Amino acid sequence: MRKVGRNEPCPCGSGRKHKKCCLGNGGGAPYTRADRQAALQRVLLSAHPDDIDDARRRFLGKHAPLLDRWRDDVVLEMAEVAFQFWLIFDVDAFREGVTLAEEILQDHHDLGHGERRYLEMGRASSMRLYEVVHVVPGAGVTLRDVLHGGEVRVRERSASRALHTWDLVAARVMPKGASGEPEIDGGLFPVQSRLRDRLVEQLTALSADLDEATLREARVPMFFDAWIGPGLPQLVNHDGDPMIVTHVHFDVIDERRLVAALDGARDLSRDGGEQVWSWVGKAAQRSGPVCRAFLRIFQGRLEIQTNSRERGEAAKALVERLAGAAVTYRLTEHQDVEQALLAHPRGDAGGTPAAAPEALRQAAVQMLQQHYEKWLDEAVPALDGLTPRAAASVDDLRPRVAELIEGLERLYERALAEGSAAFDPTWMWEELGIEDLARGRSRKQAAPRLPHEIIADLAPDLVEVAADIGERARRASRDDLTCAIDRHEVESDLGFRRLLRDLAQDAEGGVAAEPDAADGRAIVASWVESLSNFELHLRKVFWVDEGLSWMLGATALDVIGEALRPPFTSFALVFTDRYALGLAERLLAEDPSARLRGRILSVLTVYVRATADGAGPMDLRLAFAADARDGGWPELVVRELSVRQDARIVDLLRTLSPGDEPGEEVETLIASPPLRGLVGLIINAILYATSADAGAVPGDPRGDDAPPPRRRRGGAIPPTDGIFRLPGKIDVTSLKQLKRVRRGASDVQAIRRCMVRGHWRRAGRSWKDASPRWIKPYWRGPSAAAIVEREYRLSCAPGVDT
Repeated sequence: MRKVGRNEPCPCGSGRKHKKCCLGNGGGAPYTRADRQAALQRVLLSAHPDDIDDARRRFLGKHAPLLDRWRDDVVLEMAEVAFQFWLIFDVDAFREGVTLAEEILQDHHDLGHGERRYLEMGRASSMRLYEVVHVVPGAGVTLRDVLHGGEVRVRERSASRALHTWDLVAARVMPKGASGEPEIDGGLFPVQSRLRDRLVEQLTALSADLDEATLREARVPMFFDAWIGPGLPQLVNHDGDPMIVTHVHFDVIDERRLVAALDGARDLSRDGGEQVWSWVGKAAQRSGPVCRAFLRIFQGRLEIQTNSRERGEAAKALVERLAGAAVTYRLTEHQDVEQALLAHPRGDAGGTPAAAPEALRQAAVQMLQQHYEKWLDEAVPALDGLTPRAAASVDDLRPRVAELIEGLERLYERALAEGSAAFDPTWMWEELGIEDLARGRSRKQAAPRLPHEIIADLAPDLVEVAADIGERARRASRDDLTCAIDRHEVESDLGFRRLLRDLAQDAEGGVAAEPDAADGRAIVASWVESLSNFELHLRKVFWVDEGLSWMLGATALDVIGEALRPPFTSFALVFTDRYALGLAERLLAEDPSARLRGRILSVLTVYVRATADGAGPMDLRLAFAADARDGGWPELVVRELSVRQDARIVDLLRTLSPGDEPGEEVETLIASPPLRGLVGLIINAILYATSADAGAVPGDPRGDDAPPPRRRRGGAIPPTDGIFRLPGKIDVTSLKQLKRVRRGASDVQAIRRCMVRGHWRRAGRSWKDASPRWIKPYWRGPSAAAIVEREYRLSCAPGVDT
């Protein structure tokens, strides 16, 4: 931001010269927060409540009838703040040509100096459209005016944790706030990137037709409409019918007759030995077969699940024709996806997010996926009438395609933060071949730094304490490969206690970094425990290749605990693929207090500690550390499991477990679907790392981009046994098809029929190597679909979250 000259107007908005205003008082803050609050209260109290209500209805416009449907307190507060500032500073509310702020400035001579300065600065401000060009979480953001150019760095603590580089926002910037620096005040609206061109066009047209006062009044409602208006796209299935979640229920009178009728139907195929059937047929807008509905017999009922009213009626008629008197129709339920999501309050800071039920979430995400699979090949006006796929090959249009995908990514992050159904569009970069345009969000442009490397820069004292604890434990154990450090040893260490005391003093002095002082002790202890074991066992790291991770995620875990033999007591697994990162993003979305909730992640590192006492159970400590390249501390989530040698791994990953009382069921620690998927992926990766197929390759895959080893304070480089890649031998065609299955592609059922899921083959008596062998997933092709469907249908197996 350029320096303001002495004789130029003061940026605080007072109208006086800079040398006689803020420069004359040393450049300090023109008002205090108390002045701000008093000024706003005085202005609002000067207006009659009925007049304010009338102005509010005018501001909300077409959205006024929906006000009572908004259950998110944050949404309501943002709307109200923006309205109040619009009413005070932008609109000729009750006297021709005079705003409320100007009326108070003219008529109230008893205003304090700070109150007057605040109202003068607010009168000179206006809400504008900005692009975020840089973010320092917890400190501030740099904004670029989209219409007029120019950049300003504003001090902003809370919003800087939610904003991302290249986000589009409508905001009012006070040139000099209570902090003495530029601040955002009066509301901030995140705007979808796809609306950028439309807003710029509208603003340009308004600027040409309206005077400045009228333009100020028109801007804020327009930005509000752009923020609150866009919702889910109009979704239709391959028959062209509007997508509505539909359930048709029948009472079963004669189950044996019903099963025989469904088994004998030509268009119905049974899923394995379960009483579940898929109805596959033709669609009006697709040449190949599509899955029209699912049918399931459960607890004396037949339930049909489909995605439109029309298909529900057709399925009902099909069952009545096939089964006759074996069933009696009960009822049909319909639920619009958007209405269903609105019916569930969004998450708040006081507890777990009240997200939509998992079945509804999956249905909504799959419907969005189907929509955007088709969208890639549909004409888009913003791309000069070309499809996104075609525009991606035109040099002048490629940046516009990238902006559209960035807008979808922001919607994805917003849905994660709200605990609602979140559609992940990041696969589009690879699909369209424009990964080089992904700017700050691309996982391909720069090699990610691992969490322990990031912490070494942000909290070197913490890393020193962890290294000291690990080194002392290594000397005391005389390099015992089974030695491990637990939480008690960490918390009793004098260096750790000094570290906590120093962090507490920093917090009191106002210089505390992440994590917050309130829960800092537990977070710091978890980091020290993870990193001290990592140091104790010489910092072993395995990078899991992207293709291998996708394949391991589709591998069943039908093995017993005895087969799980981690290669080392402590090591790290690194994942950079979208399957693992998507699971981690959904996991963090379940915790309203997570710093990276609602962020697209760049790397997931899992610090594993495995300890066993003889023939007893193995204790696994899994510390999931996720980073989003935002300059803050990586997020750490720790889970501990006990694995008996005779226990089936799939039993550890079930949603419910037997309780203490007969017939009682209780939730396990890994009842969360994304956590089940992550734990299953980690166990599969451990099994693979110790199998004969592993073929680990020494070396850091980042090559010259890898950061240099962190030196200790004395200058020594900590010992390490090295970094390895787990490459796997992955068929590109199978991987591409599997990715489509994972993201819920439109022909997901047809793909599932042709995909054989992976599994672990137990060691034969003649094998020299007793470790299980991996039979990876593979693509059988349409010609073998009937056989594959019957014997190997890729299902949502325990531990594999789809």
